[in-house]
Amino acid sequence: AGSAPDIANLWTGQSIFAMKDVIRPLDDLIPADDLKNIGGWESVRDGFKPDGVILGYPASQNQICFFLYNKKIIKDAGLDFEARPPKTIEEFDAACAKIKAIGKQPIVVDESFPWFVCWIANYWWAQVTGGDVISEETIGLKKFSDDKGLLDTLVYYNKLYKNGYLNQDMGTSADSWNRFLQREAAMFPAVTSFLSDAEKTLGADAGVILPPEFSASAKIKNSTIGGPGQSMVVSKNSKHPELAVKLLSFLNSKKEVLEAQKVMPVPPVRTDLTISELGWAPDSNIAKLFKVSSSYIYWIDNRLTSPVADVFYKLVPLVGLGKITPKEFVAAMDKAAAK
Repeated sequence: AGSAPDIANLWTGQSIFAMKDVIRPLDDLIPADDLKNIGGWESVRDGFKPDGVILGYPASQNQICFFLYNKKIIKDAGLDFEARPPKTIEEFDAACAKIKAIGKQPIVVDESFPWFVCWIANYWWAQVTGGDVISEETIGLKKFSDDKGLLDTLVYYNKLYKNGYLNQDMGTSADSWNRFLQREAAMFPAVTSFLSDAEKTLGADAGVILPPEFSASAKIKNSTIGGPGQSMVVSKNSKHPELAVKLLSFLNSKKEVLEAQKVMPVPPVRTDLTISELGWAPDSNIAKLFKVSSSYIYWIDNRLTSPVADVFYKLVPLVGLGKITPKEFVAAMDKAAAK
C-alpha cells in the first residue's frame, strides 16, 4: 500500500525472500566494517546465495538450539552430562531410559507447535541431508519422499514418544517450561533466550548440552541449529533509507551489543567479540554455547517456503504422536512444494 514504516522486524530466510518486492536492497548502504564484523549475512541474502541481494540486517542475537538439563536429576539417574554428555543416539536413548527408571520425565515439551522438531530434530535431519538439498526440496526440485535423513528422523521422533521419553501429553500441553523449572523433567529443548531464566530458577543445577549426533556417517557433525532467526529490513517506500541503515548499523555495533548483553546474555552475531569482552566465565553455560555459535546449521524451518512450512508446522507433531505415518507426512510436504 506504500505506507510501510521505514524499518520492520521480520523472520530471516524465506519470509523476507517472499517480500522482496517491498523491501529495499541494502548492498549499497551497508558499511564495509559491518559486512566484515557481523555474521549471519547468509540468512538475509536472497535465495541464501553468497552473492544474493542483501535484504536486511541480521538481528543482533544468534539463537543457538540445545537441551537445558537439570544436573541434580541427571546425577540421581547415575549420569554425568558435564563429563560424559550423550554423543550418539544410542547413548541418548540409554540416558533417557535411566532417567525414566528413577520416575522422572526425560524430556518435556509442548508440541502443538513443533518446538522439539524445530530446535532439536531438525538438526538430525539437516546433518544427514544437508541444508542445500532441503532448499531444493522446498521448491520441488527434489522430493521430500526420497529424503532418507528426514524419514529416519521422523521415525525416531515417534520412537521417543512411544518410549515415554517425550511427555505423553506433548500434543496438548502448554506448561512444559514451567514443569521443567519445577524440576519435573530432566531436559527441555531450548534456545539461548531461555537460559537466563533457567539459571535464575535452577541455580547451579542448570546445565546445557548439544543434541547428540544422529548418524556416524552424517555430512555435518558437532553442530546444532541456530543463527539469526530475525532480521531488520528497510521498506522500499522509506524516504530515509540512509538514516534507517545508520540505525540498524548502530543496533549491531560492538558497543550496543555489549550493552544488550547486560539485559540478556546471548551469543551475538558480531564476530569480533571474545568471551572475555562479553564478561562471561569460560566454563559458564553461555560460554559453552558461544563456542559453537559460529558453526551452526541455519534454521531449517526458515529454509522452507511458506506452503511447505505451513504443512510442516501443522502435521509434523502428528507424526510424533503416531497419528500419521512419516510417508504420509512427506507426501503432504511434496504436494505443498509442487504448488
